[in-house]
Amino acid sequence: MAAAEPVIQHMFPCETIDLSDQKFLYLEKLPIETIKKISLIINNTLKKYIKNLPLEEYKDLYSSKTLPEVTFCDFVERIIQFTRIDLCTLTHSIILTNLYLNQSPDRKLTEYNIHRLFAAVTFSSAKYCQDRTFDYNCFAKIFGIPELELKRLVIDFLFHIKFTLHFPTKLLLEYTCFKKNINISY
Repeated sequence: MAAAEPVIQHMFPCETIDLSDQKFLYLEKLPIETIKKISLIINNTLKKYIKNLPLEEYKDLYSSKTLPEVTFCDFVERIIQFTRIDLCTLTHSIILTNLYLNQSPDRKLTEYNIHRLFAAVTFSSAKYCQDRTFDYNCFAKIFGIPELELKRLVIDFLFHIKFTLHFPTKLLLEYTCFKKNINISY
């Protein structure tokens, strides 16, 4: 049986971000211009897969009642600046989003659900990838989602992907194109 073609093939398809001169542990230590560039790349990568559907046509657990006031790009910037996640965790979030979309073709990204879905994915990635991270309460405040609702979104997401949070390092490297596009020194 042939494997499903990934929805999102690479996080950084043709962008170059040189982080070799930076001594950082978390992404929030980066200059704001670099944070903006990373968030724009993620925004452009995921925006390709958003379906322009009215809320009445497609509504799921992640859908908000109204369009969020903050753009997705600004939302990603906020995540980078305040959640203390690293680049691997952010890349892990993109891969998990891809896994979520591939496992069920009836699930779609829309303007109404992308923020809340990415919040659940990022929280799951942070808890899986990092030893020290915030709890539900702190993440909920950063995401602008009530804590109980964030818990419900995360649980739904984890059950949907069958708790598949581990994948080979080779896949991580394919998504980030580390060798060509990003130079990191810790």
